[in-house]
Parts: sequence; C-alpha cells; structure tokens
Amino acid sequence: MTDRVQAVVIGGGVVGASVLFHLTRAGWTDVVLLERSELTAGSTWHAAGGMHPINSDPTVAKLQQYTIELYREIEAMSGQDCGIHLTGAINLADTPERLDWLKMTHARGRYLGIESEMISANEAARRLPIIDPSQFVGAMFDADHGHVDPTGVTFAYARAAMAAGADVRRPPGLAALSAARRGIGRSGSTTRLGETWPAATRTARSTTGSKQTTW
Repeated sequence: MTDRVQAVVIGGGVVGASVLFHLTRAGWTDVVLLERSELTAGSTWHAAGGMHPINSDPTVAKLQQYTIELYREIEAMSGQDCGIHLTGAINLADTPERLDWLKMTHARGRYLGIESEMISANEAARRLPIIDPSQFVGAMFDADHGHVDPTGVTFAYARAAMAAGADVRRPPGLAALSAARRGIGRSGSTTRLGETWPAATRTARSTTGSKQTTW
C-alpha cells in the first residue's frame, strides 16, 4: 500500500470509472478511485443508458461512436456484461430541409466511419409499421442506436482499470475528503488507514460549506 499516487479520481459513477480506465490506458497505472458509498450509487444507477452516434458536431459524433465501440472492448477485457443492445433507429424527415440535414449527416458519417443508411419513407414504414409514410419525405437508419446497462458499464470500466494496476477504494477504507488551501485544483483524502493522496480529479458533486467533507 502506498501513500502517494499519480492521480486520484473522486466519484465511482460511470464518468469516474471511465476516467480511471482511460488513465490506465494512457499508461498511468499508479492511480486510485475513491467512492464514498458503492460504485454507481450516485446518478449512474438510474441513468437510461441510451447511446447513438448521431450528432451535429462531428467531434462529438466521433466520440460517441468511439464510446459505443469501447463498450464491447471493456466487456471483453473485464468479463463484465455491459448489457449492450443495438436496436437501430429511424430518423424521419418531414420536410425537404430536414431530409437535406439527414443526407449531410449520413455523408459525414461515412467520412467518420459511422454506419447509417438513407431510406425512403415507404421503407421506414416497412421497418416500423406504426409510421404513416405519407407524412414524411425520407429517413435515415442509424444501426448503432441502442442502450446499455450503466451499472454494468461502470463495473466493466473499473474491473478493466484494476486489471491494469489501478485501485478502487470504498468505505470503510475512505473516511474523509478535505480541500487544500495551496495550489489550484489540489486536494487530499484521508482514509482510516492514514494514507493521504494528493492531486485529486473530481468527478462527483459534493455540496458543503465546511472545509472538510466526511464521506
């Protein structure tokens, strides 16, 4: 057990677990995640887990596609089921302007490596019979639309990170978190075993007016 590490990630939700995993992927194996309760005990446990690669910002679209592909990877690395369900989605256009936007999104997706397909309104109705094709001028099918289990994803991130050398600490090992006065973005955490870790990365919200937050 060490009293100093390269980085501390505070908060064991899907964001914190992802940060921990990506630190190990970047070569930082001397890292630790601190969680005041259980992994996913914050907002992650009731997240819907929806996912899709379609976005008006190409950078965000590529990041979303990367994440969808990463779920399969961490599932294989960790042995943890992420509950991946790719149902596909039909994006409908009821005006020529909307159809032009879908065509642009489809073309950009081909450049980014995102799978999609332009289809007619009649084809959309064939795939989804509740649609009235007379109300639409075209559509785009997104094959990578679906959902995952946020809890499964969080544990997959954490287990893959731990396999690479990272550590995850939960109570009773964690007793308190206190902010340092000197430096920008620096903080320390004290456990019941007496260790103090500097340079924490905060991924969870803590509301307090005191100098110390007991977790």
